[in-house]
Amino acid sequence: MEEVVLSDDLVIALSEQINITLYPVSHFAVDLGFDSAAASAADELAIQKQHPHGKYEYLLHKFVATHGRRAKAAQVLIDIFKVKQKMLLVDFLKEAIETQNALKQSGRRQEPGHAEGQGQTGTEIRPLNAVAGLSLSLIVAFLAIVVACNWNNPPTELIAETFSLEECQDTLRKHYEKHLFNVRIKPLDPLNDVDLENLYTTVSLYKQDKNNIPDESLQKSTLNGSVNDIFQTKVGGSLPERIVLFGEAGRGKTTAVAKMAYDWANKKEDSPLKNVKLLFVFKMRNINAKTEITEAIITLLGKKYKKYQKQLEDYIDSHEKDIVMLFDGYDEFSGGLEKCRKNVGDVIDILCQERCRRCRVLVTSRPVRMKDFFSRKFYYSRMVIEGYSQQHAIDFIDKFFLSNKKKGTELKKYLEEDIVTNEMIATPLFCTMVCTLWNHGYMNGHYTRTKLFDDIMEFLRTHLNAKDERDIEIKQDLLSDTLVSVGRVAYTKLSNRSDLNPLVFSEDDFSEVHDDNVDISFSLGLLTKNMKTNSDVIIHIEFFHKLAQEYSAGRYLASGLDEGKISTIGFSEVVFDLKEIFLFASGTSVLACRNILASLMAGYCSSFFDTTLYQYQQIILDFISEGGTCAEDSETYVTCYFKHGLELHKVTASTVVGFEKLPRSVKEKVI
Repeated sequence: MEEVVLSDDLVIALSEQINITLYPVSHFAVDLGFDSAAASAADELAIQKQHPHGKYEYLLHKFVATHGRRAKAAQVLIDIFKVKQKMLLVDFLKEAIETQNALKQSGRRQEPGHAEGQGQTGTEIRPLNAVAGLSLSLIVAFLAIVVACNWNNPPTELIAETFSLEECQDTLRKHYEKHLFNVRIKPLDPLNDVDLENLYTTVSLYKQDKNNIPDESLQKSTLNGSVNDIFQTKVGGSLPERIVLFGEAGRGKTTAVAKMAYDWANKKEDSPLKNVKLLFVFKMRNINAKTEITEAIITLLGKKYKKYQKQLEDYIDSHEKDIVMLFDGYDEFSGGLEKCRKNVGDVIDILCQERCRRCRVLVTSRPVRMKDFFSRKFYYSRMVIEGYSQQHAIDFIDKFFLSNKKKGTELKKYLEEDIVTNEMIATPLFCTMVCTLWNHGYMNGHYTRTKLFDDIMEFLRTHLNAKDERDIEIKQDLLSDTLVSVGRVAYTKLSNRSDLNPLVFSEDDFSEVHDDNVDISFSLGLLTKNMKTNSDVIIHIEFFHKLAQEYSAGRYLASGLDEGKISTIGFSEVVFDLKEIFLFASGTSVLACRNILASLMAGYCSSFFDTTLYQYQQIILDFISEGGTCAEDSETYVTCYFKHGLELHKVTASTVVGFEKLPRSVKEKVI
């Protein structure tokens, strides 16, 4: 009869070896062949018994019940752990099995109870029998200690007397797992999040480098890999310690940061950050020019760690080479690098390289604030994220429609015919939206960015109305009124240059919006509510993405221009800052588009734009591409704008569509 290998004692000992943070029970359950319900049941049991590792023990016993206890089942476990790169568990299990086998063999070879010679006892000449007689639980416990010693565990590293580095790392991992590591496959629907690892798709990255040639302009070269190449690509002949990653809205900057944090938290072998002691991810919308770095760190760790601020600061200062800081969303930051060496918090000091000079620091930003990084006081290596290449977008679509390949194939065929939508899917956010709409049968006709958001909102309205618990149906007019109402608040924030944080709202900001409109916005997922507790409870409200806020603001602007309630005076001065809002307004209303063009043309014909002609021609064509018959209705202004010809540094699908919509008389002059 074949011997038992996966005994209860070994199962318990194995469960105790699992690092709860590095191997979440949800992943462990799936790896063993079970579903999320099994993981939830294991979690509940562990909570009831107040034994954290009990959830792994439960799942291992479930595995044994399915596969048995013999060597074949043990080998299946070993193979699973190998595939998932859990080599410590592989080593533990192998050594446990080898030790068990050796002890059993030694017991079979001896004949206990018979003396082997005159004056000698069996015990004296069979020393292994004493060990073989031990209970298996004692053997496994002893083995666990031996294996732990063989792993050469270093002594506990402390940040403070009662706060270890390991605890800090685990706390950060849990925070990132909760707030960073999920991808929302149905925009605005929190119930459809999937793990970042399952849906993450490579994006196109470039570095800007002079290649050590004096007076040479910056050259753009492709990074062969993806996110992992950011911190292991030489710029100017050396590995950079300060990097700024530029990318337009929705191109994947935040997801790239999340992937770096994910690889660090899970110690991915191909990550250049896997051995970093501490990795901090800061949302720049949540900090300001006065923020201290440890104050920002406590928001990640939690209020209970506030007493360790000074020790954290000392630890960072003494371990700069082992610290990485990722600052996401500089364009959403209320401060600026022009405040270097002024009376500011040390977050600014770090960004200005006045502090933590040997820490590796990455900042992400939209290009709108690119000029902030052109300074002689500090140097940042520049990289660009351009979203998905054509192949990357196809890869994402294949992952999205993994369970329905026919739908994925049909979408790819549709995209071959629609050049604008095909270009839009280079933006990961838009690619996700397109997949969602296609999956639910909402894609029809040709698309603009505005129409894409319009259809997403219509999809969410229909989806919400279909829920059984809804008492009141949300009709299209009510949805439109809701978007305009909350859009007014969004526009006020974004157009106020003195507002320190235009992306974060309080409940008071919506005090003049009807309660029904606010409630609908939350139900749709357009608005999200976060509660922060310090000495008082503070409720922060945000749109689900900055583009969603700009879309809503554009809906409000279009309504205000149509009704004559908003003046176009000063538009030419803010056109780049509010570009997305103007674009969505143009796509919402032809009349609004005409009014915007009229305002910008007046500025151009007064020689306001002479030095940046090509930039404004590009932006005008983008507005026209969104705006239906806008160009035909604005021939006088358009003629003025293109009277000196056409100068473009970049041609996009939107540019082509915008040019095609120009009146024939204008195109003839340009061509």
